Amino acid sequence: MLAPASIAVASVVGREPHSSCKTVPGWLPHELAEECARHEPGPPANALLRIEATFSLTESHEVLLRRAFQDFAGLRAARLFGGANPNVWRIDAAHNDGRACDPFVVKADRRMRITEEIEVVEQFVNEYVPFPNRAPVSLDRCVSGAHERLIVSMFVDRAMRLDEYILSGSPGQVITNLFDVALRTWRANRRMEARQVGKEFGALGIFGRTQLLQAVARNVGATVASPQELVRRLQDLPQQEIALAYGHGDLHPRNIYVRHNTAEVVLIDFPRSGEMTALSRDPATLDVALALYPTRLDSPTRKRVAERLSRDVIRRLYTPPLLPLAVGRIEDPRIEAVRHIRVQVQGDGISEAEYEIAVASYLLRFAERGDVMALRALAYELADRLLNSVSRRG
Repeated sequence: MLAPASIAVASVVGREPHSSCKTVPGWLPHELAEECARHEPGPPANALLRIEATFSLTESHEVLLRRAFQDFAGLRAARLFGGANPNVWRIDAAHNDGRACDPFVVKADRRMRITEEIEVVEQFVNEYVPFPNRAPVSLDRCVSGAHERLIVSMFVDRAMRLDEYILSGSPGQVITNLFDVALRTWRANRRMEARQVGKEFGALGIFGRTQLLQAVARNVGATVASPQELVRRLQDLPQQEIALAYGHGDLHPRNIYVRHNTAEVVLIDFPRSGEMTALSRDPATLDVALALYPTRLDSPTRKRVAERLSRDVIRRLYTPPLLPLAVGRIEDPRIEAVRHIRVQVQGDGISEAEYEIAVASYLLRFAERGDVMALRALAYELADRLLNSVSRRG
């Protein structure tokens, strides 16, 4: 008789040893047999697949690519830069007769993390974001190994990343297409509820790493609250009636592409899209990202190719009130993009107080994780100023 313990079930998939291992309850033998019968090992590895890469592939990543693209004769892999995960690649694959298909984008990460992202795409994205506005996932190629898994989607071809596009085109139509087309269904299915916005954003991990803010606070020229006090104030604000909706969750310019000549928006990277949070979250994310983060990074050298906004302009952008934007005439398309975002915020009925809290949360996020100390200190000071404005308004 089997003891009421757990039985480890391991199977070898393709050429990767121990490529799938999980634990199932072991009370009855037929339960173990059923679990084994249901296991889908996925495609085997193609040992003959020719792989060229502009970087060093790990053995695990190579095996996963040989399985994901086992129906091709050769592929070329190149890193895509700009995001937090370094294991994001463009894949160009071709058959023996030279026929090449459209490129793919592949992201490798821990198996559970990728599995959760795929589930979010299936449950919250596929039937809610219109097809032209998202990069379709190739589920048959999302192979899994022992510890890692791939998510494979079609490459957004003939398109520019939003931060690059804004520098060369008018941002107004893009911002309209983003919120009124790509995100329309999510944002239309909103509901009103009493929530404490700062506490919500803190629980999502948007801010709260006070140990990272100690040095930042010391670099602020003005008198500001301590990191602990600032975080406490954000989380102790009173509740207010706000709109809740599903959204992208990381609406950073690196996750938004714009097709040439049409201003059609294509979204990528959806792991946080299964969270129903404040309607202000997506616009506040993009607002702060456009103003504070490097506009674009050249892939191999990560060299900045556009000057950041000046400290004076950033200070004017985040001096309350934020709605509407009143910084005067500044000839910079990033400012125009922020202006259109805030017009959208007003049209959505988001209050000044809620948006100040949302923006303060993302300014603190930049203060914790930004790449230039002087700008991190400025973001910290501006977050403190916005919270003072919220407190005075009551």
